[in-house]
Amino acid sequence: MSAIRDDEVQLRRLLGVLSPYARDVLLIGGWVPTLYARYGSDAPWPTRNSLTLELDVAVPGSGITAAHRPLLAELMTAAGLIPHPNAPISPAGAPVWVGDITSGAMIEFLMPHRGPHRAKPAAQAVIGQRGIAALPLHGVALLWRAPRWLELSGTPAIHVRVPALGMYVLNKATTFAQRVPPTGERRNPKQGKDLVYLHDCALAGSAVVQAIIQDIAAGCDEDAQQQPDIPRVSDAVNKAVSHLEGIADGRFAPAMEEATLLLSERDDLSATAARAKLRGALDDLHDILAPFRSPAPIVDWD
Repeated sequence: MSAIRDDEVQLRRLLGVLSPYARDVLLIGGWVPTLYARYGSDAPWPTRNSLTLELDVAVPGSGITAAHRPLLAELMTAAGLIPHPNAPISPAGAPVWVGDITSGAMIEFLMPHRGPHRAKPAAQAVIGQRGIAALPLHGVALLWRAPRWLELSGTPAIHVRVPALGMYVLNKATTFAQRVPPTGERRNPKQGKDLVYLHDCALAGSAVVQAIIQDIAAGCDEDAQQQPDIPRVSDAVNKAVSHLEGIADGRFAPAMEEATLLLSERDDLSATAARAKLRGALDDLHDILAPFRSPAPIVDWD
């Protein structure tokens, strides 16, 4: 029997609550690199895990039919979860649910954002799931391109669907720039986390980098066959490369400051060393993505 890591106990409990809908949702956010490092790669990642107790769960914009299953809200209520008292609640339901608030463990539901960017989009009803709302977020639709399953070994084993690594990297590289600081603040902690997750993926080793390249190459090849409302991988690449260039020329200095602080604390590095390591990783990521930028031809990496 495989030992279950202490930091995964709450994750597994919450994934268990969502298990009747495992095929309908997608786990995104900070747990993705950690789970790939532990269960999706033959070689260990050389970076430390970016641990979080928050589960970011993407739901399709078309909604989720309950069929013969209990509603999501019923499952979470039965498990002792309640709507977060400080999170926005729409008339249709709550997008953020918590158990023990002091532990920080929570589930936040997100859906693809359509239309112009808004700094604070209103929560929207999840069609077919009374009591559940989701926060619209740009870039979420891209994460549904070729997701994969990971098996979290242990007793019981847990199966969870996560984005392809290439789509995850593109999502973080395109959306971090759209996060705005909280009122009265200069920096947004979530921007810093996004950049640290990109750092972790870029430095995870040659097999992971090759997987990112293959995901993006396949996505670009498939763009022409996608429906008009499906986000194009090539468009995301263009935006991601532009944002990474913006980091290099100082356009995202507050985000880099936040990421440097987070990486320094997590990896026990000086600020100077953390900043250099972060910049090196993001420069490497730029070099990985740049060959796919339009109108540059797609490179044969084999």
